[in-house]
Amino acid sequence: MRAIVIFARSPQREALAKGLRVETAAPLFRSFTAMWLRAAQHAGAQPIVACDDGALRDIAPDVDRMHIAQRGATFGERAANAAADAFARGFTHVLLAAIDAPPAEIGEAFDALER
Repeated sequence: MRAIVIFARSPQREALAKGLRVETAAPLFRSFTAMWLRAAQHAGAQPIVACDDGALRDIAPDVDRMHIAQRGATFGERAANAAADAFARGFTHVLLAAIDAPPAEIGEAFDALER
């Protein structure tokens, strides 16, 4: 079973973290998340949003998605914990992604993992 763990903050927090104007950047980050959700579906993968508790509604308001709370002091710890949580839910092939990096050939990435 395939899963894509999408690391995200609320679009507003993402804009602030990048030093961008919330009014213009938040919709951009919301559209990035939508691209990842579509890419996961296209690759036959379950999207899992890794975010702070309570931020899921701001990140993907129109969909009901699986959620993993980010845990750890560093990004490396948060990534390792999210991957472990995804595997603990029964997924056998897990990709980690950040919303500010556009989805590439996800199907090819899963094919490589499965080989």
